[in-house]
Amino acid sequence: MAGLGKARLGHGAAAIGGAPGAARRETAAERQARRIGRDPRLWEREMLVKMEDPVAGEMYLPGATIKMSKTPGRIGPVPTPGQHTDEVLSRLLGYGRTTLDELRRTKVIA
Repeated sequence: MAGLGKARLGHGAAAIGGAPGAARRETAAERQARRIGRDPRLWEREMLVKMEDPVAGEMYLPGATIKMSKTPGRIGPVPTPGQHTDEVLSRLLGYGRTTLDELRRTKVIA
Protein backbone atom coordinates (compact mmCIF):
# COMPACT_ATOMS: atom_id res chain seq x y z
CA MET A 1 0.00 0.00 0.00
CA ALA A 2 2.89 2.37 0.62
CA GLY A 3 3.80 2.21 -3.06
CA LEU A 4 0.27 3.12 -4.06
CA GLY A 5 0.39 6.24 -1.89
CA LYS A 6 3.63 7.37 -3.50
CA ALA A 7 2.24 6.71 -6.98
CA ARG A 8 -0.69 9.04 -6.26
CA LEU A 9 1.44 11.77 -4.68
CA GLY A 10 1.29 14.94 -6.72
CA HIS A 11 -1.62 13.85 -8.90
CA GLY A 12 -5.02 15.47 -8.67
CA ALA A 13 -8.32 13.59 -8.49
CA ALA A 14 -8.88 13.97 -12.24
CA ALA A 15 -5.57 12.27 -13.03
CA ILE A 16 -6.27 9.38 -10.64
CA GLY A 17 -9.96 8.69 -11.16
CA GLY A 18 -10.86 10.61 -14.28
CA ALA A 19 -12.41 14.02 -14.64
CA PRO A 20 -15.84 14.47 -13.04
CA GLY A 21 -18.54 13.85 -15.61
CA ALA A 22 -16.18 12.11 -18.01
CA ALA A 23 -17.12 8.71 -19.42
CA ARG A 24 -15.91 5.91 -17.22
CA ARG A 25 -15.42 2.24 -17.81
CA GLU A 26 -17.85 -0.23 -16.34
CA THR A 27 -16.43 -2.33 -13.52
CA ALA A 28 -16.40 -6.12 -13.50
CA ALA A 29 -18.79 -6.09 -10.52
CA GLU A 30 -21.30 -3.98 -12.46
CA ARG A 31 -21.13 -6.32 -15.46
CA GLN A 32 -21.52 -9.36 -13.22
CA ALA A 33 -24.53 -7.88 -11.37
CA ARG A 34 -26.30 -7.08 -14.64
CA ARG A 35 -25.58 -10.57 -16.00
CA ILE A 36 -26.88 -12.22 -12.82
CA GLY A 37 -30.05 -10.13 -12.92
CA ARG A 38 -30.87 -11.46 -16.40
CA ASP A 39 -30.41 -15.15 -15.52
CA PRO A 40 -33.90 -16.72 -15.87
CA ARG A 41 -33.03 -19.61 -13.55
CA LEU A 42 -32.63 -17.24 -10.61
CA TRP A 43 -36.09 -15.76 -11.23
CA GLU A 44 -37.72 -19.19 -11.77
CA ARG A 45 -36.34 -20.48 -8.45
CA GLU A 46 -37.21 -17.15 -6.75
CA MET A 47 -33.58 -16.53 -5.85
CA LEU A 48 -34.31 -12.96 -7.04
CA VAL A 49 -37.68 -11.33 -6.38
CA LYS A 50 -39.32 -8.04 -7.25
CA MET A 51 -40.88 -6.16 -4.32
CA GLU A 52 -42.74 -2.86 -4.04
CA ASP A 53 -41.35 -0.56 -1.38
CA PRO A 54 -43.48 2.41 -0.23
CA VAL A 55 -40.44 4.69 -0.18
CA ALA A 56 -38.07 3.37 -2.86
CA GLY A 57 -40.65 1.98 -5.30
CA GLU A 58 -39.87 -1.18 -7.23
CA MET A 59 -36.88 -3.08 -5.83
CA TYR A 60 -35.12 -6.29 -6.82
CA LEU A 61 -34.03 -8.29 -3.78
CA PRO A 62 -32.55 -11.68 -2.95
CA GLY A 63 -35.28 -14.26 -2.38
CA ALA A 64 -35.32 -17.14 0.08
CA THR A 65 -32.12 -18.92 -0.93
CA ILE A 66 -32.73 -22.07 1.13
CA LYS A 67 -35.69 -24.12 -0.10
CA MET A 68 -37.32 -26.51 2.40
CA SER A 69 -40.47 -28.52 1.74
CA LYS A 70 -42.04 -28.34 5.22
CA THR A 71 -40.90 -24.86 6.21
CA PRO A 72 -40.73 -22.76 3.05
CA GLY A 73 -39.00 -19.41 3.26
CA ARG A 74 -40.98 -16.26 2.91
CA ILE A 75 -40.01 -12.81 1.70
CA GLY A 76 -42.05 -9.84 2.85
CA PRO A 77 -41.92 -6.10 2.41
CA VAL A 78 -39.13 -4.08 3.96
CA PRO A 79 -40.46 -2.14 6.98
CA THR A 80 -40.51 1.62 6.71
CA PRO A 81 -38.60 3.64 9.31
CA GLY A 82 -40.66 3.84 12.50
CA GLN A 83 -43.28 1.34 11.31
CA HIS A 84 -42.88 -0.90 14.36
CA THR A 85 -41.72 1.67 16.94
CA ASP A 86 -44.90 1.69 19.03
CA GLU A 87 -45.18 -2.11 18.99
CA VAL A 88 -41.56 -2.63 20.06
CA LEU A 89 -41.56 0.01 22.78
CA SER A 90 -44.88 -1.08 24.24
CA ARG A 91 -44.39 -4.85 23.99
CA LEU A 92 -40.73 -5.10 24.95
CA LEU A 93 -40.33 -2.14 27.28
CA GLY A 94 -43.88 -1.82 28.58
CA TYR A 95 -44.34 1.80 27.47
CA GLY A 96 -47.95 2.97 27.49
CA ARG A 97 -49.74 5.28 25.09
CA THR A 98 -49.04 8.33 27.32
CA THR A 99 -45.29 7.65 27.34
CA LEU A 100 -45.21 7.07 23.57
CA ASP A 101 -47.12 10.31 22.96
CA GLU A 102 -44.67 12.22 25.19
CA LEU A 103 -41.66 10.72 23.39
CA ARG A 104 -43.21 11.68 20.07
CA ARG A 105 -44.07 15.21 21.29
CA THR A 106 -40.46 15.77 22.41
CA LYS A 107 -39.21 14.30 19.10
CA VAL A 108 -37.39 11.40 20.75
CA ILE A 109 -39.27 9.11 18.35
CA ALA A 110 -41.05 9.91 15.10
